Amino acid sequence: LGPLGAKGKLLAVDFDAGATIIGHAKAGYQQFRPLDPLVASYRGLAASASLQYTLLALMRVKFEGARDVDYSYDPIQPYYLESGGLLMVSQHLFGPIEAIGIGERRDLRHQRLGESSFDGRREITRTIGGGFAIQVRKQMRFEMIYEQRTRTSRDAGGRDYERRRLYGSAIY
Repeated sequence: LGPLGAKGKLLAVDFDAGATIIGHAKAGYQQFRPLDPLVASYRGLAASASLQYTLLALMRVKFEGARDVDYSYDPIQPYYLESGGLLMVSQHLFGPIEAIGIGERRDLRHQRLGESSFDGRREITRTIGGGFAIQVRKQMRFEMIYEQRTRTSRDAGGRDYERRRLYGSAIY
């Protein structure tokens, strides 16, 4: 959790294969103290999770979430706090075919130089999508996903966008 220079306490839980829920979750209190006095420090929650639940080998629900600070490319707003998560549901239809649904939301709050709170640019990204998968063998899977992503920004610099894409993957 956290970029270089971050310190804090961490609580982690791992869920083993064979349990009802598998994956891991981490949460902690973070103290981020930049060396530059113009960059405000951050104290607060940092967390990440990647959890998966399978119901009767017919439906799989996967959640990935995070909250953490990270460095920005913008020297006027040198870091940001990102919070958000992804939810993916796979439903077995028939034979080797599964339907997939995806929803994601991310919130980025940028820190301005010389300011004391996250009052810089705020961006919200939302993704919704779906597709199908074919499980060829236990070790091989093909997926085809269509998604639509939008970003809204408080910045007047035209950072809003909408993107649609269709992509496939082969997992071995």
